[in-house]
Amino acid sequence: MGRLAFIILLAAGIAVAPGSTAFAARAVWDGEVEQSGYEKAIHYLTWIIESGGVSKKNLGNAFYNRGNAYYYLGAHGKAIEDYSRTLVLEPGHAEALYNRGNSYADVGDHDRAIEDYSQTIRIRPDFDAAYYNRANSRLRTGDLLRAIEDYRKAYTLNPNDPVYRNRIKELGLWE
Repeated sequence: MGRLAFIILLAAGIAVAPGSTAFAARAVWDGEVEQSGYEKAIHYLTWIIESGGVSKKNLGNAFYNRGNAYYYLGAHGKAIEDYSRTLVLEPGHAEALYNRGNSYADVGDHDRAIEDYSQTIRIRPDFDAAYYNRANSRLRTGDLLRAIEDYRKAYTLNPNDPVYRNRIKELGLWE
């Protein structure tokens, strides 16, 4: 396996020994995701998870990545399960909390989405998208005042984001 492929694998989050079957499966998985082959990615990640040959952190990353693949396929229940498994292994995994919140929001469970976005913000107070998505869920639950606070915070953290700027304008909050 070439040096570039090895660097890509390390950056992808699961460090496995070169020459191992998990290393090869990871290389195949990376290519499948790039080609939007989420079903195949799920297959390979399931194989990695069931192999038992990866560290706790790498197992958490495998669940997280499989959760992402399920999310992109619209299988939000399975995505939520895998993000939850990630959080058992890595309780401070802000992206897993955020993505689980997105899955909850997508299935209409805005109370749970708000909980996950709030936990994400406790871990990463500068996570502007978590504020924005929490605002969206708060708006859907009728909590307009707190939604406005979150929209403003998202905009304050990232004033160059056109989505945040447009939402602020739509709500008549432009200062």
